[in-house]
Amino acid sequence: PKKEHTISVKTHHMNCDYSGYEGRKVIGKTETVILRGEIAIENNECLLKAGHGQFIPRTTTSKTVI
Repeated sequence: PKKEHTISVKTHHMNCDYSGYEGRKVIGKTETVILRGEIAIENNECLLKAGHGQFIPRTTTSKTVI
C-alpha cells in the first residue's frame, strides 16, 4: 500500500495510447488482478492471452437514472 509509482501509458495493460493521469505520482500499486477466478496480471505482467476479453458495445447516449 505504500509503494509509490508514476502512472504512464507505457505501463498500461490496455490498448490505449493516452491517459488523463499521465505522469501523476501516486501511492499504492496493484500487485495482482484476478478476473473470473484466473490471475490476469501479476508482477506488472499480463498473463491472459490475446482475445480473452469480450467486446462490450456502447451507445452514443446513456440512460437517465432517477
